[in-house]
Amino acid sequence: MRLTIRRTRPLDDGSLEVHGPGVDGQVSSNGTGLTIDDAAGMLTTESVAWIRERLEREDHRLWFRERWSRVRGQAGDPAYPSGVRPEGVDAMIFFSEVFPYDFDLTVADDGCLYLADDQYCLQPACTCDEFVVQFVDLSTQQPRAVPIGHARASVRRLQAPNVHGPSRVQRLWRELLDGYGVDRLRQRFQRIRRVAREGGGAASHVHPQNVVVAATKVGRNATCPCGSGKKFKRCCGA
Repeated sequence: MRLTIRRTRPLDDGSLEVHGPGVDGQVSSNGTGLTIDDAAGMLTTESVAWIRERLEREDHRLWFRERWSRVRGQAGDPAYPSGVRPEGVDAMIFFSEVFPYDFDLTVADDGCLYLADDQYCLQPACTCDEFVVQFVDLSTQQPRAVPIGHARASVRRLQAPNVHGPSRVQRLWRELLDGYGVDRLRQRFQRIRRVAREGGGAASHVHPQNVVVAATKVGRNATCPCGSGKKFKRCCGA
């Protein structure tokens, strides 16, 4: 992979301001073999060493490998199959589990970056048009990122979601719509439904800690399947 390395400065809105011309680099698909070419002499020897030290860290090597696999998957490389229904799954599932090589949806708020982890029903005969988006704070230092809240919406009424969590979740939903557009979200729903229909009747299975909304009918007075301990009518069924 060819790299272009540029100086950036973080702005208050969470975006980055890019400065100056770039320095060329190259790295292998597994994140090793990094080279930096500063033919124009824009950087000091210390600066090149500083960049190399950081790019050769294991977390950056993992990032390079991830980028490579996602680009190859989107290019149709058969070594990176996408749009494959996980075996034994017939309930709510995250988009990334079916299309692991698509780029994730992310939104920013108050200088923090959030993953918008969208989740859909895989039941072949399901006729609902709803999906759920969990918002996960990517700036947290906790070993396991925890969603701060979620929004449930109909693909036909994306402007009127059912939001659960702090007021920030409503802002993140608005950023999601403004940043990606309703067509992008509807397309993701349609892609999942296509996989569901083509996958046939797999055995029912629910991933622990993944379900936010039940894929089947839940009584209003029953315990909410999201795990909150509240009645369904006072939680996800509100």
